[in-house]
Amino acid sequence: MIKTIPNMLFKIRKRRLLKNEEGVVVTELALILPLLVVILAGIVEVSNYILLNMKAQHTVVALGDLTTRSSTISADTVADVYTAVEEIMAPYPVELNAKVILTALSVDGASSVTDPIIIWQCTSPSLGVTEPSELGGHLDTVDFNDETITMREGETLVITEFFYDYEPIVFTNVIAPGLLRKKAFFRPRIGALQVVDPATTPEGAAAGCLSN
Repeated sequence: MIKTIPNMLFKIRKRRLLKNEEGVVVTELALILPLLVVILAGIVEVSNYILLNMKAQHTVVALGDLTTRSSTISADTVADVYTAVEEIMAPYPVELNAKVILTALSVDGASSVTDPIIIWQCTSPSLGVTEPSELGGHLDTVDFNDETITMREGETLVITEFFYDYEPIVFTNVIAPGLLRKKAFFRPRIGALQVVDPATTPEGAAAGCLSN
């Protein structure tokens, strides 16, 4: 009888232990927490990437709009246009990550070349992005390939290119780092904008403009 008492106590404690649910929530949380952190990080990364793309698209359109508002354009004006990038892209850094290229095309009726020619091009100073224009350089002939672009003789088409060097903020395996590219096409509202006037300020001299 005396020997059975410890056995009975052991069985009672065993039943109580099996029925005890204290700490279950903590245990489950410890098991699922890493997965929750990964999901949250993925949401943050994707949301950041979408916002960055929206800002980049807004930037390239705004720059094209600012460039084609007036009947004339100078290197000083282009330098002012560059300053809008930092405001539009905030809070994303632009000094090392962004680059703007403004390119004007025209068709010369007196020439035997029927494809548009780059009559002027301005490139913003960039410390981190070295990507050249997809269209080519000053005085190059542009072939739009599959893009449907029609231009009349003497007409100008201004193309804004915006490049942004994207770096993930959480995981590189969610969205890989790379160069975002945005492009917008504008026709001048007034005049032809066939020439970029020379710079009269240090900022304008740094606008990187080549013109006929």
